[in-house]
Amino acid sequence: MKIIVRAELVTDWGETMAVEVAQFDRPVSELEPECLGLSLADGKQILSNL
Repeated sequence: MKIIVRAELVTDWGETMAVEVAQFDRPVSELEPECLGLSLADGKQILSNL
């Protein structure tokens, strides 16, 4: 499973610009609640990239 976090800017006249903030790869064979979401370390990485 791949999680991609993007920030998107939309101007008043309709132009958009997207920037990829972070990308996480998770080896998941089944979608279970404990496998989904972000960890504290993931959150810290996103904040440092912003």
